[in-house]
Amino acid sequence: MAGLSPRVEAMVRAELAQRGTQAAVARRIGINGSTLSMLLAGKYPADVAKVERRIEHALGNVDCPYLRRPLSVADCQGQRDRRLPTSNPHAIAHWTACQTCSIGAGLAAGKE
Repeated sequence: MAGLSPRVEAMVRAELAQRGTQAAVARRIGINGSTLSMLLAGKYPADVAKVERRIEHALGNVDCPYLRRPLSVADCQGQRDRRLPTSNPHAIAHWTACQTCSIGAGLAAGKE
């Protein structure tokens, strides 16, 4: 049985402090409340890595070197995976930067 890594647990606890209940945090992440409870207690019987990726996707941010500000994991992946824009020079530059960004490449490698 295993629990969350310290970094991911800190993300969950910060969200818990903001939302107030495990049920609200679990809904935000998209998992069952009992799953979250077992994870926080270190008693989750299955592979934690898959759930951690889901938590990071729902709660995590990355520091976007192009925008120079935090960006949600979902937005980062969406920007990297979208089709090449053709009419907006700023969007083209952002898309181009994403194609060689090590942060986005790391997120893409963690996809299932």
